[in-house]
Amino acid sequence: MARMIPPVIGDETASPGEKELFRRFLSEPGTDGWAVLHSLDVPDHRRQLMGEIDFVIAVPGQGVLCLEVKSHQSVRRDPDGVWHLGQSPPTRTGPFRQASEATHSLRGYVARRAPELRTTLFWSAVCFTRVPFSIQSPAEWHEWQVIDSAALQSRPLATLITAILAEARSFTASKPSAQWFDPSSPQPSPEQIESLIRILRPSFEFFESPKSRRRQREGELLRYTAEQFVALDAMNPALNPRVVFEGAAGTGKTLLALEETRRSVLRHERVLLCCFNRLLGAWLKKEAEPFGDRATVTTFHRYLLDLTRATVPTNADDTFWQQTLPDLALEKVLGEGEAFGSFDTLILDEAQDLLSDSYLDVLDAVLNGGLGDGHWRFFGDFEQQAIYGSSCLDIRDVLAKRAPSTPRYLLTRNCRNTPRIASFVQLLGGFGKGWGQVLRPDTGVEPETIYFDSPEDQDRKLIALLEQLFADGYSGREVVILSPYARGSAAERIASAPWVDRLKPASADTPGGIRHCTVHSFKGLEAPVIIVTDVLSIGTIADQSLFYVAVTRAIDRLYVLASASLKPAVLDLLLRRTNSGSAR
Repeated sequence: MARMIPPVIGDETASPGEKELFRRFLSEPGTDGWAVLHSLDVPDHRRQLMGEIDFVIAVPGQGVLCLEVKSHQSVRRDPDGVWHLGQSPPTRTGPFRQASEATHSLRGYVARRAPELRTTLFWSAVCFTRVPFSIQSPAEWHEWQVIDSAALQSRPLATLITAILAEARSFTASKPSAQWFDPSSPQPSPEQIESLIRILRPSFEFFESPKSRRRQREGELLRYTAEQFVALDAMNPALNPRVVFEGAAGTGKTLLALEETRRSVLRHERVLLCCFNRLLGAWLKKEAEPFGDRATVTTFHRYLLDLTRATVPTNADDTFWQQTLPDLALEKVLGEGEAFGSFDTLILDEAQDLLSDSYLDVLDAVLNGGLGDGHWRFFGDFEQQAIYGSSCLDIRDVLAKRAPSTPRYLLTRNCRNTPRIASFVQLLGGFGKGWGQVLRPDTGVEPETIYFDSPEDQDRKLIALLEQLFADGYSGREVVILSPYARGSAAERIASAPWVDRLKPASADTPGGIRHCTVHSFKGLEAPVIIVTDVLSIGTIADQSLFYVAVTRAIDRLYVLASASLKPAVLDLLLRRTNSGSAR
């Protein structure tokens, strides 16, 4: 298999023919040791400010072939020399001249930077992926410089490439002016190919600065999440006053909840946007500041405390939060009657964590029309993410009791995770249904499981990983360390010199600091880099539910630090789920 640089092809800019050849280079035999650079910019072009070569193919011992790919459905040239390629504008610069000039420019660029490559053969060819091309023009191109649709369908790609280079070597050796070329010299060598890659890599997308990476990531997330707004459009509140939006992690539920809040404010409605956990609530509140005072954005329990002005007992337990405080709030609302200012719209994010009768009774009371006749939107992952206890009700039972005939809109497109992280979640996170579609492109970066033998070994490996991430250009605020444990986590242990000023609890808004917290606390949020530590068990449903929440927070990179004792169980789990998926 050829080494592809970059390892993925851009779907937005590559032609169908380029995509076809890219797949064939990856899948067909006979290309071991080859390096194939795709969409390479040529900065020192002979005639243009900037040129581009579709594929630069370095074949050990043969040479370097610059391949121009044309995937047009028609090709013709007028008697006056004007080329017509499909629907493209006519041009006097044909594909063979285009490829030849780019090749000469590239060879000169490389030779100036690596004199040892001056005697390496550089040649050009043109591939017509959709049409036959049998026209000969010895003055402009050799018949062996053409790969047409018939050749592509009948012969392996490696055979076609090596045949062109063999002809080029023979032709060059026959020319007295090519004294620099030694046909008996097996160039380029593997070392020369590496040198070639080092020279050319800065000129194209294989290198990406941290700033560029952040800008591209932010643009992708905004674009793909905005595409999810069609769900809100489809469930217009004028026709559907009550809707449950349900979807797995990464389907954009939180941003949809914010967008629905914004739209409700524009309709001059008083809105209550609630969630369960504090970190998510703080983030939502900050993001909703431009919406003004028509939107009350908070955690559910913070809302109850503000409503009742109750004091939290020093020994507050689950009974206080789950029953006593909601009862006080309900009593206050019902006691004030019409004097209490109700909300026109209720929006719940991570709604699965708020489905208890005591909570829903309060929400029913503060919403105009109640849950049965009022306007509300519930956003939640009702199948995977109920990790705050088994007391939460099933959404079907809630609807049957309080709002029969409420429509449920299923969100199936993952707009957060990369395809490789999504696959990792499906295999190890116990996520059997999968997503209908993963929108983000493949970055070529695999999630990594790092096994440790002891707490001290885990601490060393965590520090080494953080140092590597800093070397890769990630800032502290882009990295979050999650643990199942509130006390004694690896992040707490390493939070000493020199890391004491770098690691901060996620509740502390410290610019530049690496955040760490429990998996529960980070629910509903996301970060470019997620490191899951202290994984000591994966066998129970609770373990897998927690693990699912943790790993789906990752946008770009995911690392899992797990006990070495789990390695057999992890391999067994991967094998069973892979086989199960194949069977289906």
